[in-house]
Amino acid sequence: MASAAPSSQAKVRSRIAGSSGEQLTAALHPWRRRLILQQVLSWTARGALAGLMLACLMLLVARLLPWATAPYWAIGIVIACLLVAFGAALWFRPSLARATRLIDALLSLHDRLSTAWEMRNENAPLFGLQRRDALKHLGKHSPGTAIPLRPGRSSLFTAAVVVAILVLLLLLPNPMTGVLQQQAAFQARIAKQIAAIDHVRSVALQQTNTPATERTQIDRILRELQAKLQNAKNEAQAQQAIAEAQSKLNQLRDPQAANKVQAQQAASSSLQGSPNASLSALGQALAGNDNKGLATALKKLADQVSKMTPAQRAQLAQQ
Repeated sequence: MASAAPSSQAKVRSRIAGSSGEQLTAALHPWRRRLILQQVLSWTARGALAGLMLACLMLLVARLLPWATAPYWAIGIVIACLLVAFGAALWFRPSLARATRLIDALLSLHDRLSTAWEMRNENAPLFGLQRRDALKHLGKHSPGTAIPLRPGRSSLFTAAVVVAILVLLLLLPNPMTGVLQQQAAFQARIAKQIAAIDHVRSVALQQTNTPATERTQIDRILRELQAKLQNAKNEAQAQQAIAEAQSKLNQLRDPQAANKVQAQQAASSSLQGSPNASLSALGQALAGNDNKGLATALKKLADQVSKMTPAQRAQLAQQ
């Protein structure tokens, strides 16, 4: 009988301890849910604010450098920051143990809840009293009033300033718009030229009267031209690529074209240095590929030669 009494008392204490432990767990759940909600709202708001700041930075850079896709990147970074912050808030949501520490600090309970939670499975009467004391102090407060969800004034003010800056960056004229329009027009011209080159390539490959080796070389030159045009950054680079391709095609049609050009340049240089005005004009016309000027210079030279004596003609020939 004496041994049965302590056993029954231990069972009673165990039931009381289990009951108070369950009460503590049940009492902490609303507080934990409120803390999770507060964390989700707070972290998500901060993520959105960080995204808006980065969006402002991107739009500001787009006013200094031509960046056509900056608005899309700005929208994307805001959404990304928002989702990352929301996911992190859920992933790192407070457990019941951490919730007790947060509530202790929030309500100034001097570690009552955290200690009661750590000793929730102990059966000693002292720990039962400690749990009941913690529940008593916790019952004096409500999660809805003790854990606010409304952001602070400083956060609202910062968000308002960032949104105002973002609106200004979106509404004010962008000085890079003209540059972007020029680039778009240039790219459109390049696209048309590449399409025209494709047509020329297809026509050239169908020319059966042209040797196969020559058709292959023409196709290679035109492909290289297309690649250079696609990589061209400005009109000057595009024109240079076209001129180089034209020179290669001319040389392919006439292998002596380069020698003829060199001979023409040498002749024009020599004639421009002549003391005779007609010969000098003829050299200038050759240098500038001025057919009209060349005809005029030849006519003047012929008129001049017709009036010269044989000795003067011999002297002119030496020049």
